[in-house]
Amino acid sequence: MTKRINLRNVATIVACLAVSMMFSGCKGKNGNGDDPLGNGATVALTLNLAKGVNDNEIIVKCTPACPWLQTGLPACYFNRQGSFYNATKTGGTATEIFADMNSEGAGWNAAGTEYTYVFDCIGADWQGTVTLAPVDQQYLKDIGIANEGVKSITIGKNDPVTLKLSH
Repeated sequence: MTKRINLRNVATIVACLAVSMMFSGCKGKNGNGDDPLGNGATVALTLNLAKGVNDNEIIVKCTPACPWLQTGLPACYFNRQGSFYNATKTGGTATEIFADMNSEGAGWNAAGTEYTYVFDCIGADWQGTVTLAPVDQQYLKDIGIANEGVKSITIGKNDPVTLKLSH
């Protein structure tokens, strides 16, 4: 017994295969195709803390390059609400320190892989160490970090960096 091949069925199968192949090549914003939420959130950022060039600086290294570099926002802008760092005072008379994003030297390198934070205190000296605070995962969900193309932010190397601030 011979079976007839229905050309409509063949055409439907070929069309379905073509569409499947077309969409199988789709990738997210960073090209890895890993977009679990279906909203373009494909970048998994890792932030590593390093010593800056000067005694009042830290560098946050961003891997891969930060997707919001063009906006001028700092590396840790979306990590958490409030302070992105933990400071431990070991000396000096100042009671508080702050990251001064308007200081000369603060900001992104050209590649968008390092952000330099410049620290300061008011009217006194301060010595101590700084580490990055843990990322607040609920805050990331609440603010919609996925809209920035980022599916996650994690802290990698986070050894304490010594700061010496003086006036």
